[in-house]
Amino acid sequence: MFARFSLKAKMILAFVGISMLLLLVGGIGWQSNRTVVGVYSVIANQNLPNVNSIGRIRYRAQELNRTILRASLAKTPQEVSKWHEEFKESIVRNDELTKKYLEVPFLPNEEVIFAKVDAGWKKFVEGGEKLMEAALKGDQASVDRILDGEIPQLRRNHDDALSELLVFHEEAVKQAKIKAAEATSRGETFVIIIIAVGFLAATSVGYIFATSLAKSLTRISGEISNSADQTSASGTQLSAASQQLSSGSSEAAASLEETVASIEELSSMVKLNADHAKEANALSQKSKDSAEHGESEITKLIGAMEEIAKGSKQIEEIITVIDDIAFQTNLLALNAAVEAARAGEQGKGFAVVAEAVRNLAQRSAVAAKDITTLIQENVSKSENGARVASQSGSVLKDIVTSVKKVADLNNEISVASQEQASGLEQISKAMNQLDQATQGNAASSEEVAASSEEMSAQAVSLADLVVDLRTLVQGVGSAQRAAPASQSKAPLAFKPSMKTAMVKRKTEMESVLPLEDGDRKVGNVAGF
Repeated sequence: MFARFSLKAKMILAFVGISMLLLLVGGIGWQSNRTVVGVYSVIANQNLPNVNSIGRIRYRAQELNRTILRASLAKTPQEVSKWHEEFKESIVRNDELTKKYLEVPFLPNEEVIFAKVDAGWKKFVEGGEKLMEAALKGDQASVDRILDGEIPQLRRNHDDALSELLVFHEEAVKQAKIKAAEATSRGETFVIIIIAVGFLAATSVGYIFATSLAKSLTRISGEISNSADQTSASGTQLSAASQQLSSGSSEAAASLEETVASIEELSSMVKLNADHAKEANALSQKSKDSAEHGESEITKLIGAMEEIAKGSKQIEEIITVIDDIAFQTNLLALNAAVEAARAGEQGKGFAVVAEAVRNLAQRSAVAAKDITTLIQENVSKSENGARVASQSGSVLKDIVTSVKKVADLNNEISVASQEQASGLEQISKAMNQLDQATQGNAASSEEVAASSEEMSAQAVSLADLVVDLRTLVQGVGSAQRAAPASQSKAPLAFKPSMKTAMVKRKTEMESVLPLEDGDRKVGNVAGF
């Protein structure tokens, strides 16, 4: 059955088996540890807190008993009241301890015993209350009777219940320790048995596996040693490839010479174009500056024109005012004439109208003066706009001149570019020839490199592999004795196709020792 498996699969199965044993040992140890931890967790989280609470409850019960005794001995009602308050405080403190005890979950059968403790405590408290009431009333006979009769018995009943509960927890701790010890012992026994069985199984499987593997590797090392002797015959192929490489190198040298000449010519033309481009760049910068200056002057011209337009608008408004004044003056003059006609020689109305006409005349005079001033300003601004426009014309003229020079330089650059294209065409032809020769050299170089690397890799790797295999199978001393014998063998004739031979030898080796699960055809390692 195992003969169908590869070496990889067999090693995986062996290590998986050992890992399973380790996993089983770890699982048993973990389970045992978990059991022990669970047991001691119950002791730490339930038994010990409860035992501590029982001790404190017992102390509070003793404190309550002392308070009752002191109250019975009190001489005055004030002392009785004092001890009565202390009695109540003791009850409250004990109730707090009981509440804390109940916070811990009950163990099996613990609740029944605790019910006895709780009942005993309540009866003990009732007895104390009776004694306190009698003491407060001054009934000393009842106090003595309760103190000597009921209280001791109630105290013993409560204390006995506490002792029973304490014994219960001590027994629970004891049983838990026994359970933990049994779990630990059982886990240790299982672990020892599994370790012993695993050791015997691993030793047996390892011995069988190593013996079978050593036989197969011995056969493989012999096959590899015979194949390694064929690597010395590849010198002939290297010599032929070297001749082809030499011829290709000569053709490449001639093409490179033509390429160098064309590159020198192209370099001079590129330099000339660079100078022209530099000058064209300077002129373009100058044209840019002139254009910016022209733009600034035109902006000024636009501002002057806007000022003229603004002045003209003001003139229009003033003329409108004058026109209105003239119209009103005519009306007033007409009214004055009418009044004068009606009044005859009595011309009071005419005097009023005449005064209004005089005022309008004054306004007209002022408006006329303003018109004169504005007209003068507009004339000045118009002259300024004309001067700015003239400057703008000069700037634009400079720009045109610069643009013409740029056009001439661009023409020269175009001619130089044509010459560069011709030179580049020559370079392209030379590079084509160089490319063909280079391709031939590359093919020859590839063949030489492949043959050399293949031969060297085969010789080194096969020799090392033989030594490693013999070291693995026979030990260091046997491998060192066998290595010189292998190196002294005469080289055999090498096959024409190195890659085909390598593929064939790889197939032969895998047929002897399958290295992957998919190769199931031939298996000569059936013994393990």
